[in-house]
Amino acid sequence: MFRLLQISPIRPIPRPRSSVPRPLAALHLLAALLLLAPVPVYAQGGSLDELSAGDDALLRQIEKAARLEEEAERRAAESEAARKAEVERKRREVSERNAALEREREERLQAALQNEMAMQDEMLSRRERNEAADRRDLLGAHKVEDLEGAFDSKRSAPRAAPEAPEIRDLPRAIFNEKSIRIAAGTPGFDNKRKLKAVRLSLDADSDGKPEVVRFITRKGDTPLRHEEDRNYDGRMDAYLTFVKGRLVARELDSNYDGRNDIFERYKGGRQTERSLDRDHDDVVDAFYEYDGRYLARERHDADNNGTVDLTIDYKKGRRDKAQEDTDRDGRLDTWTRYGVVDGRETVTHIEVDKNGRGFADTFEVFEPLEGRVVISRREEDMDGDGEIDLVSIYRRGKLVRREILKPEVVPL
Repeated sequence: MFRLLQISPIRPIPRPRSSVPRPLAALHLLAALLLLAPVPVYAQGGSLDELSAGDDALLRQIEKAARLEEEAERRAAESEAARKAEVERKRREVSERNAALEREREERLQAALQNEMAMQDEMLSRRERNEAADRRDLLGAHKVEDLEGAFDSKRSAPRAAPEAPEIRDLPRAIFNEKSIRIAAGTPGFDNKRKLKAVRLSLDADSDGKPEVVRFITRKGDTPLRHEEDRNYDGRMDAYLTFVKGRLVARELDSNYDGRNDIFERYKGGRQTERSLDRDHDDVVDAFYEYDGRYLARERHDADNNGTVDLTIDYKKGRRDKAQEDTDRDGRLDTWTRYGVVDGRETVTHIEVDKNGRGFADTFEVFEPLEGRVVISRREEDMDGDGEIDLVSIYRRGKLVRREILKPEVVPL
């Protein structure tokens, strides 16, 4: 007969804290159950070895279960870490591949833009050199001390009408495209009717300010307008307008101050007009007109008062005559005529209003001498009656004789 061993009640074991590892928590739970389980008490003569052996087996099962659970958790953690590492590796590969493609695209864009800028800089440099030579040539050309330069071979060359600049062909794939509608008479487009167009913009440095903006027709891709930021300062400084795909006008900001100072018109692929604000004071002070292939006329406002002070007319690109208001009183006072001597452009006659009467009263004739221009004859109307009063004769630029035709008006 067995009898039950009476055991005093045992208080519940507190729930293990979250900081206790799960395998140890399981051991604690099983140990508690073992203590609470009724323990058989064998009659006298029974052996306690059997009870100890059963407990040891149970403890070994508990430890084995704990090890299996710990191993499963370790493998799960390793699997999760491996998965995350693989995802991160693939993400890096995709990111590096995209970055490489972006760098390659940026390098292509930068190369294309640098080539475009180099070409435009060279064109602008050539134009500026030409303008500098022309200013030396044209301003004050009537003055005797400047006449020697008339034999410069560069100055005597005909002034050809510049050809329309070409816009470099950039791949359309590098632009961002947007379809737009352009209302009739929109400034900068020279359109009498509304247009359906495509706006192409190129922002190479991704600063939100495009360096190139082009407008083309939706059908045929015919150019309508071209805008460009040539110095990458975030402001457009070159504007080109097209009609039927041909350039008709161009405006430039040559000193990048945000104000256009060069204004050009084109027809048939050649320049017809050019206006300049040479001192950047918002007053246009130089005007050039071309007739077909050559320069036909130029006008200058030397004091920026809105009135032309010097006008030069050309024939087949060579200077023919000029008129100037040298004292800037609003009246012309000097008239110059040019000719070609030995195939070179030179001054031949100058008429001057010395007394401010509104008409010429001094007449000078020039001749070439050993690569220079020297005076050979001067006639003067001293009393302004329209008749010559005094004649001066020069030889090799030096006075050799004077003829007094009216002694009463010529001071002795």
